[in-house]
Amino acid sequence: MNPDNSPAGRARRYIAKMPKAVSGSGGHRATFAVACCLREFGLCWEEAWQLFIEWNADCLPPWPEGDLRHKLADAWRRTAPREAYAPCTGIRRPPSQAVPPARPCPALAPQPQPSAGTGPRLPALSAGTGLERSTLATLRGVSIGAVEDAIRRGLVAFGPFRGLRAWFLGDRTRRAVEARRLDGQPWAVGVKVWSLPGSLGNWPVGILQADPGMVLVLVEGAGDLLGVLDLAAAAGAAPRVAPVVMLGAAKRIHPDALPKFAGRRVRILAQADEAGRLGAERWRAELHDSGAAVDILNVGDVATRALGAPGAAGVKDWNDWAKNPAADFPACLAPIFPESDSEDPVLGKPL
Repeated sequence: MNPDNSPAGRARRYIAKMPKAVSGSGGHRATFAVACCLREFGLCWEEAWQLFIEWNADCLPPWPEGDLRHKLADAWRRTAPREAYAPCTGIRRPPSQAVPPARPCPALAPQPQPSAGTGPRLPALSAGTGLERSTLATLRGVSIGAVEDAIRRGLVAFGPFRGLRAWFLGDRTRRAVEARRLDGQPWAVGVKVWSLPGSLGNWPVGILQADPGMVLVLVEGAGDLLGVLDLAAAAGAAPRVAPVVMLGAAKRIHPDALPKFAGRRVRILAQADEAGRLGAERWRAELHDSGAAVDILNVGDVATRALGAPGAAGVKDWNDWAKNPAADFPACLAPIFPESDSEDPVLGKPL
């Protein structure tokens, strides 16, 4: 019988000869190497995922599907198809560029326009096309899964703005909405983010739609939102955390929002610069006074512990850390997200 010379067939034979992942013996590296190989063969996501599942069945122990998806998504953004691996068919586009067209986004879908003073007027927004979601993931250096999680949570959407395609950070309350160009360019010299007229710059985006019982994770800016969602997926923590976004370190939390934090577990994931540190300390004081149980985890401390070097190899924020290969290791992921409302894994004791 003639061998299967399709890209998937050649990839299956190739990865069958690669080392299996064994816990405690470089299993992470072995698994990521296979994920990168599948990407380099130019497979679509569905083909690569099926082969990854087959290969994983013989690992000791097999990886959970959530970890596999994170590794494959990471390979998708860190590597690229190689012509030498797919000489018969050439390089195909990533599957994310062939996802069905835009579908309604439940939280930021077109709604009756607010009356004057109640929020910004929005263009028609959607969850975006597969190409738009893939473009944003590449632009921010995160997995497509992180972008899609932000969309499902109603915090990110796509649409037209000032004659260009843009991606938007906001939530269903529409109290604060920011637009960024999808091509990564500034709107004008020195203007990367456009706050829509009527937005409340100090409103914590997402607080009113955070499910009760979930741990609130307070971050600064859209980039850190996507980075933290990427890390949460890798840590298996996404179902238990609700991200809330402040639109700048210098902002104080809007007084109308502070009561919404009362009695909640809040972890502030602070950026490494001085502005991020000072902003996190100010938010902790405001939230503590409002009756929340609050602590701060600084990305600089996490990265320095993991990499063993001051300055943490240029890691300035959580978006930077999500891009760093060291961030994928369980020892780096585990301390980031609290296990529950009542226990702090960093301090190892109840709050």
